[in-house]
Amino acid sequence: MRVVAKLLVVVLIIAFVRSNRNSKNDKPAPPIEPSAVIENNGAEHRLYRGVKLLDVVETLPTSTIDTLDVDTRTKQHLIVVITVPLGNHKVSDLQTTFKLKNGQSFVGKWRPVNDNKNEIATGVFAVTDSVVSCSTEIKPSASK
Repeated sequence: MRVVAKLLVVVLIIAFVRSNRNSKNDKPAPPIEPSAVIENNGAEHRLYRGVKLLDVVETLPTSTIDTLDVDTRTKQHLIVVITVPLGNHKVSDLQTTFKLKNGQSFVGKWRPVNDNKNEIATGVFAVTDSVVSCSTEIKPSASK
């Protein structure tokens, strides 16, 4: 049931964003400043506190989100937008570790879409607001 709820949320968000962008009278959403930016291993993590997920998603270019992960168990979210330059490298998996205020951590595994032509993988996470930092590990594809 939880998976169905998450899938429904993702579908509704994507439909809402697309319908808003298709209106000829709409102007692009104004930029939202992140509360923190963390860089590691070539990945940039922009953390947004006190903003709505849709407000952040609307500022991103169309068709750039490879992964959208929303924690539906909490009402207060920290929105994290992670961008990883792919360049000519084939990346099979990305693993983001989120560290909490209490010292614990949890991992979000994700991957770029197969036909990613942007050369940048983008993951959007709505996680508990007790996250204080994050880092992403890049796992290259095995050469054949």
